Amino acid sequence: MLGLMAIGHVIKLQAGKFRADVAILRTAPACEGIYGRKYSGTPIEFVLMGDSSAAGVGVTLAAQTPGAVMAHQLSIALNRPVQLRCPAVPGALSAGLVAQVASIVSNPPDLVLIFVGANDITHRTRTSVAVAQLDRAVRDLVTSGAKVVVGTCPDLSSLEGMQPPLRWITQFWCRELAAAQTIAAVRAGARTVSLVNTLRAEFGSRSHEFFAEDRFHPSAAGYLRAAEAMLPSLIEALGYDSELAPPPSRPWSLIRAPRSGLRRLARAAVDAADTAGTEVTGVPALQGQRGMWGQLRNRLTEATQLARQQLPRFSGRRGVNTGADSDGDAAQRSLKVVG
Repeated sequence: MLGLMAIGHVIKLQAGKFRADVAILRTAPACEGIYGRKYSGTPIEFVLMGDSSAAGVGVTLAAQTPGAVMAHQLSIALNRPVQLRCPAVPGALSAGLVAQVASIVSNPPDLVLIFVGANDITHRTRTSVAVAQLDRAVRDLVTSGAKVVVGTCPDLSSLEGMQPPLRWITQFWCRELAAAQTIAAVRAGARTVSLVNTLRAEFGSRSHEFFAEDRFHPSAAGYLRAAEAMLPSLIEALGYDSELAPPPSRPWSLIRAPRSGLRRLARAAVDAADTAGTEVTGVPALQGQRGMWGQLRNRLTEATQLARQQLPRFSGRRGVNTGADSDGDAAQRSLKVVG
């Protein structure tokens, strides 16, 4: 008992020091508007809601925000203009989704992407409470006729300066919330994409490139990587072939990707919480089986394999320039918004 109390005291002290050491940014560039004006047809109504990661806190240009990146890429992939709305609020908890949903349901969009959960972790919102609030938001959006995709809680344990045991317990909290979000969102009619270790796998080893100056929010290159994880699912949610999504700017380093296939929803949620880019969609109860099932796919593995198949073959000599961009170059190229 004394050992647990001591660990709890250390975690509390570490959390206080971490908060004191991080000067978190609070503002994001305005990114709403029409992307892909050169394309004909009725614009796709796309809404990005949630917290600071949806708003784009951490970048200085509208074109670098995740909403602008995804709207731009959607317009190119689908040859259609995209009308972006972004009622996301920096610092929002899952409780804030109610007001954000209310602000758009009078004019229902075609597609909604939700990024939420990080602030529920830092504020220690009970998982059951946060998940119930997400469930309500998804159900209201689905009832309005929107297709809904949820990017589940990222792994905050990779943040620079976070040490054990705070790092360990934070990773557990993030995965627990991500899995619970998956179950609730899929049951409510959405599909989910795991962002849980986007930070740990990619940002953790390259923090200066992928983190903003506050070391808490992603940079432009970081948001580009998150967009790559989401785009195939967004495209498929709209009824198009997910292979229309652009290839990743560079191969993802996935330590262990779950095998695609059917699982009971709870099992699919746990598996998805382990690896970024893992999508879960709902499947009605199979004949002779009770409960809901989930179809699990790792989109990043598929995209990376497809990209590798499309690369030219070389003799293997060192020093040959393949023409591949660095993440920074790819971000700058991809973030040029079509007017």
